[in-house]
Amino acid sequence: MVFYAPLRAMGSMRAFMGHLPAALVFLMAVGIAFPGYFEGIRTAVPTSVPEWTKKEWSHPTGPVGGADHRFVTWLIARNAQTLASNPTDLFDAGICYPAPKALAQGEPGIALGLLGVPGWLLTRDPIATVNSALILLPLISALSMYLLVLYWTGSRPAGISAGLIFAFHRIRIGDIVHPYIWDNTWTVWALLFALLLFERAQWRWLIAFLAAVALQMGASFYALVGGSVAALPFGIWLVWKRGLRAIGILQWAALAVGLAVVTAVVYGPYIAVQSGGSLEARSFQVFLPWAWLLPGEGLWPGWFVASLGLVAVLFPGVDRGRDLAGGRWAFLAGLVLVLVLATGGNAGDQLLAAKEGRVIRALPSLYAALAEFVPGFASVRVPLTIASGAHLVWCLLAGLGAAALLARIQTRFRLVASCAIVLVGWVAIPGPAAVLPQLRTPFAMYEIRPPETELAFFAELERIGNSGPILELPPGGFVGASRAVLRAAWHRRPTSSCLSSYEPREVGEVQAIAAGLPGDSAQRELARLGFTVVVVRHVPGQLGGWSLRTKFDKAGMPVVLRTVGRTAYDIRPRT
Repeated sequence: MVFYAPLRAMGSMRAFMGHLPAALVFLMAVGIAFPGYFEGIRTAVPTSVPEWTKKEWSHPTGPVGGADHRFVTWLIARNAQTLASNPTDLFDAGICYPAPKALAQGEPGIALGLLGVPGWLLTRDPIATVNSALILLPLISALSMYLLVLYWTGSRPAGISAGLIFAFHRIRIGDIVHPYIWDNTWTVWALLFALLLFERAQWRWLIAFLAAVALQMGASFYALVGGSVAALPFGIWLVWKRGLRAIGILQWAALAVGLAVVTAVVYGPYIAVQSGGSLEARSFQVFLPWAWLLPGEGLWPGWFVASLGLVAVLFPGVDRGRDLAGGRWAFLAGLVLVLVLATGGNAGDQLLAAKEGRVIRALPSLYAALAEFVPGFASVRVPLTIASGAHLVWCLLAGLGAAALLARIQTRFRLVASCAIVLVGWVAIPGPAAVLPQLRTPFAMYEIRPPETELAFFAELERIGNSGPILELPPGGFVGASRAVLRAAWHRRPTSSCLSSYEPREVGEVQAIAAGLPGDSAQRELARLGFTVVVVRHVPGQLGGWSLRTKFDKAGMPVVLRTVGRTAYDIRPRT
């Protein structure tokens, strides 16, 4: 039996050569999706909308999308930097200072940060770090689905086709501004390692399974729920089919302890933040409309994928003697469960009807029932994206269906059929109505690097010996905050600027204290909190910044550094 090169340091040369076609196809897909990617690798990041009028500070998805993009760029770069240098400080993100565990105010983005570590070590550049993570993610995603289908069926062409669809379909990469939301790559790895563990009962597969679970937890709560719910029926079926004795009692104990430890490490900070009064329940949540699953709509997987999935369910598959045929039905149950959860019964359709002035009857909501006792469910804003688990199931079933079709084709025609199944899978990447001309890039490169004058200002502050937390004024709203947060990926100092899913109460408290500047009591309180400098942004047309500069200058606050657009004042209260 051919083993898997990436799972055993490439194994034999024969195994390595066997995986080369898949690697080449996936690399070609990356090249098509990201042409010109490396030309601006230190200045620009990909965005999902290729056409827009490029104006200063503009973003193709508008101001909110631009703020999100800057935040996500900071998140990936900052996590990579921290994981490479001081991983114990991972949740002390530095933004929203002095709020503790600020990373737990939103999506963790830890998995993408880990993928960015090699890029950070090689370039020491935040934008290049983010781009390296974004280029690795689809490759690793495609590889995960390819290996899972290959393990299940032994069919490389089916695995390649499924890997392409899983990693490069528009459902997944259409929102590259928020790449972690659809990132259930690690659930696929966990499924593969679980199968290997139940087949061989080896400790290395248990460790690999726990690592995959940890990465999925660290990727996104949305993708974790979507992938876990999609895989839950299969997990139950696997335990029932193989039996509890398939692995040893010590391994079961280690698995339980490992899962508890992983959960505590990743979600312990969230529990602590919630106990401090943040992460409260949302008053409004966005659910998936059932209509979006219809042919031609946003979450329709395409006729090719749907047809192969139907083949996988209706016809006996190829499971290489592992007796996994019943698992297809378990995944079908997972698909239904994910969609029921993501729709909130029919809460998404209710919202669409309300916009049209109609009222439709609400159906029982599994999501609302779970939100009563499952931590985190009431706090997320867009349960719609739990549907990422449905994409995972569709792609796996498509791979199984492709293998079933190829197994029924005569040997002399199998090479042609294999090439055809990969080609059609390639064409299916852009979406349900894809034809060959649509294989152009779905992305444009968005210039996101802050102006060099801004980066030079903070670098000069550091050079002259001023370090420590920064109070940045005026706050500037969510757009100004996103720019300040992005700059933190370069200067890496704690900052009062804050942008996340939730805003900690400490942010409001600091702003209330800052309103008393330049008074000595306000300076003393800020110094007690750890702030060492106040940076005032003053540009033409921004009255708030100019009025602060005038007030601080008149009060005689010591100027540490001044440029055309910024002034840094030393926090030094009179005694």
